[in-house]
Amino acid sequence: MWDVLVFVGLGVACELRSRWRLVACVVASALAIALGVLWWMPQMLTYRGLSGIDSALFGLLAMLILRESLKCGSWPWITAVCVALFGFIVKSTYEVVTGATFFVDNSASGFVAVPLAHLFGAAVGIVVGLIPDPSPLYSGERLGEGLFSRVREIRPSPAPSPEYRGEE
Repeated sequence: MWDVLVFVGLGVACELRSRWRLVACVVASALAIALGVLWWMPQMLTYRGLSGIDSALFGLLAMLILRESLKCGSWPWITAVCVALFGFIVKSTYEVVTGATFFVDNSASGFVAVPLAHLFGAAVGIVVGLIPDPSPLYSGERLGEGLFSRVREIRPSPAPSPEYRGEE
């Protein structure tokens, strides 16, 4: 349940900033996580955690906010994003080393933590956030400066007044 809420919240925040990056991040992270878990944890027969994709969206959102903040020189946001990313790395390292989860007691809740999926996901999100924009239509990086704001700028010219007959 919590993973779904996190997925929706982060997904909406990412989509508002860059729809193509959101789609690329979800698809690439699903593939990378599946292949990463298969390669590094072959004893795991099934993996169905959404938290890896949540981590990818977290990494993507962090990079999108960082890009916005660097463009406008907002040092408080730059610092906040760097602290959040550092905290994610510390949390994930703790989970890899101890085998326990940081926020939830996985032994009591009956699931196996897969922190490698979180690290793979976050790495994909960060990489997708670093990809340059593919076309001039997507050159705006700040909220509302993407494709749809450009569409809104194209307005039909006003209708001619009733007195105008097209003759001079």
